[in-house]
Amino acid sequence: MDIEKLIERLGQEAYGSDIEDLLLDAATALSTLQAENERLRAELEQVKRALAMMWYAYDNKDGEFPHEYEIEAMQEAENVLGPWAECMPKYLQRGPEKED
Repeated sequence: MDIEKLIERLGQEAYGSDIEDLLLDAATALSTLQAENERLRAELEQVKRALAMMWYAYDNKDGEFPHEYEIEAMQEAENVLGPWAECMPKYLQRGPEKED
């Protein structure tokens, strides 16, 4: 259910006879939001880990012979962001992103 519509219904129908359906819809929406929040928290932790790995790899880089942690950091970044050729132009472009 659309959260905005649910909020509107809660404001309008709080005293109506449909209160049981309204409460069930609200509980379902809250459950959905909670699951999405947990998924996003896990994704955020994965991004933080990849960023920390990249930072460490950059700070300790050896241009001639990459260390294992540099290779692991690049692989982790690709797992999070996608293939280098696809993600770098998107994240490095200047100005606001345009929608097609």
